[in-house]
Amino acid sequence: MNFELVRAVVSKSLRERGVWGTVRRTSEYLTKAQAVDEFDIKNRTDTSGIEPLWKFSISSPHAKFGGRYHASEEWELAGALKALDEDLSSFTFVDLGCGKGRSLLIAARMRFRRVVGVEFASELAATARRNIQIAGIDNANVIDADAAEFPLPEGDLVVFLFNPFRSTVARRVASNVVQPRLGKLYVLYSNPVCAEAFDDCQLLQRVGLAPARWLPTIIWKLTRDVSAKAQAPRELEIRV
Repeated sequence: MNFELVRAVVSKSLRERGVWGTVRRTSEYLTKAQAVDEFDIKNRTDTSGIEPLWKFSISSPHAKFGGRYHASEEWELAGALKALDEDLSSFTFVDLGCGKGRSLLIAARMRFRRVVGVEFASELAATARRNIQIAGIDNANVIDADAAEFPLPEGDLVVFLFNPFRSTVARRVASNVVQPRLGKLYVLYSNPVCAEAFDDCQLLQRVGLAPARWLPTIIWKLTRDVSAKAQAPRELEIRV
């Protein structure tokens, strides 16, 4: 357990909600965290529930900017990927902040060449690996790493985020995304609380909003003239 994060979360909740609001929020979390949804029942996996980061031992200094784990909706992610209208067999799918790995299981069924999860909570990463094994998927792996520092692989790429962190890290990720590269690159951001981090990047163009029942997913594309040329890296301003 990360006691520093526990203190920070409790202090923030007390300031914003008061004592009874904090108690009510805790009760809601304990109820929702134990729920097992249809996806896991069908696939015999463990991807349901809500997992706050304070439960885990995380060494990264960016832990304080992280968000809780909450699984993606299968049809919403699948719909967003279909909206790209691409042959995904040449693409690598990267989920930054993959948690228990549900998005990896969904993407693996979409015929990606390779599926990669990035997670800095080792306990969540271990759960994601078990889920991949249970699902019998052989083109997916999970890397223990900080999304802010992770070097994206070369080639055609889809980068997925389900609101895993706050603006400070989102801007670091946006800066990494626009480094010179060959191949196509899309960013899919579900529940895009920090969308401005990607909108502020001139090398990314919004190309759509995927269909959603609960949370929207914004799609950006790396402009083709940049992806095809070797240019000097452009640093984004990192706002804390």
